[in-house]
Amino acid sequence: SSSKKTRVTNRTPLFKLAVTDEMTREEHFYIISSPQLSNSTIYGKSTTGYIAFDLQAGSLVWLKDTWRDTSTTWRNEGELYRKMAEVEVPNIPPLRCAGRVTDQKTIGKDYVSADWACGTIGLKEYHHHRLVLGVIGRPLSTFKSTRELTTAIRDAVDGT
Repeated sequence: SSSKKTRVTNRTPLFKLAVTDEMTREEHFYIISSPQLSNSTIYGKSTTGYIAFDLQAGSLVWLKDTWRDTSTTWRNEGELYRKMAEVEVPNIPPLRCAGRVTDQKTIGKDYVSADWACGTIGLKEYHHHRLVLGVIGRPLSTFKSTRELTTAIRDAVDGT
């Protein structure tokens, strides 16, 4: 369910991963367990979201793990969060760090013209990307009432 809680026991598998920030080049380390959000459709970007423990700050954060289409002219999310913070857009979660995972990219497009390939299809190159936010949101289904939800949306739009 989308409202599942993160419970860690002595049997919970934990994983340590690193995110190298694309701007500062600093390496940050996090501990994750099972994903809170997972989208593994065949045409998706395999986006997975985790409540993670930031080993340097000693706090919980939101970690988004995805594969980003490099053929697009769109800015990546890390750049967008940095720009919004720079111009002081209200009510956005603080960016802790964001960046590509070194040496992890898809290679399918390199083989479209191979003798053994069955026709040509529009494969794109994707790079593994991680984004860490300093605030953990909550599922829409957990709001106690429509009023609470619409108040939160209004506050986000109004910047209050």
